[in-house]
Amino acid sequence: MPSSRAPAPVTIATLPCRPSSSGISGVIASSSCRRARATVQATRDAAQPAGRRSFHLRPIPMDCTIVDVFAERPLGGNPLAVVRDCADLSAGVMLAIAREMNLSETTFVVDEDEDQADVRIFTPAQELPFAGHPTLGTAWVLARDRGRDDYTLHLPAGAVAVRFGVDGIAWMEPPDTEPGPLLPADDAAALVGVAATDLDDRIASRLARIGGTGFAFVGVRTWETLARVRVNAEVHARIQPP
Repeated sequence: MPSSRAPAPVTIATLPCRPSSSGISGVIASSSCRRARATVQATRDAAQPAGRRSFHLRPIPMDCTIVDVFAERPLGGNPLAVVRDCADLSAGVMLAIAREMNLSETTFVVDEDEDQADVRIFTPAQELPFAGHPTLGTAWVLARDRGRDDYTLHLPAGAVAVRFGVDGIAWMEPPDTEPGPLLPADDAAALVGVAATDLDDRIASRLARIGGTGFAFVGVRTWETLARVRVNAEVHARIQPP
């Protein structure tokens, strides 16, 4: 379905990324595109033979930016779709778009101004009150467009301020954190698919809730170990972050 808006060229933006013992590596690469989506409503035409249907298409103009978070190059890291100009979209349509994007998260910028925006976060299955890489990626897109090094997102979990350093490191102030129970070393290691000896015993593994979303925190010894981390779905279901 052709868009009623002129398509924007695809652009790639790259920022440096350096590991940090105390920070969160920044948003690195993005590819931006404008596209129109269409919803399809099937209605039976009484004038047509039984079994035949006519289809009516209603285009939904969207400004969509695909961002790679925690990446060192475009098309790496954690992908995120940031959808803007969507104040009129219902939660059901947002969820349908997130399913079509089929990324771990898609964010929807409901309202934005110079230094803050109202944002909703969806997985293909549900809305989240807060999530880390969608918050960083969305703030970077909105700050970049305004030439800012800081931006605040108003999420269902609360306001989250994000700032970006010249070294490519992003910092955010998450919503209220509720510490949960500690995780035994064997459970923590099994959860992320590494050996218990790979865990950093200076960091206590534990469950927690941040802004209403459950997380498991597991510290590992090296960046090489971190690259091997794979979440075990069965262990995750058994542990069930609060």
